[in-house]
Amino acid sequence: MTSAELKGKQFSLSNGITFKVLDVEFYPPSKVSRRNKILLDFEPNQLVAIDYRGTLIPNITTEQGVACLKSVEANGKTLTRPKVISAALGITESKKPELLQL
Repeated sequence: MTSAELKGKQFSLSNGITFKVLDVEFYPPSKVSRRNKILLDFEPNQLVAIDYRGTLIPNITTEQGVACLKSVEANGKTLTRPKVISAALGITESKKPELLQL
């Protein structure tokens, strides 16, 4: 799935939470920082957070790279802050992938 295909898609997680992707910032493999290259090791279509200074930054892995979630709709609210998005999606750990269900 490409970053353009992600926008507008609704996903479900194993914890029962459903969310819609409103905006992402896409990083091809060449633009993923050395510190975050581990994201490229995960299978595509997984939600994986990376810890940055104590904040869990939510990302979706794709076949073309990594899409950082910038805006999602969850529980009827538009969320734009990484910490808030991660909390709403139930992300509690860094580098723990979760398969996305369409």
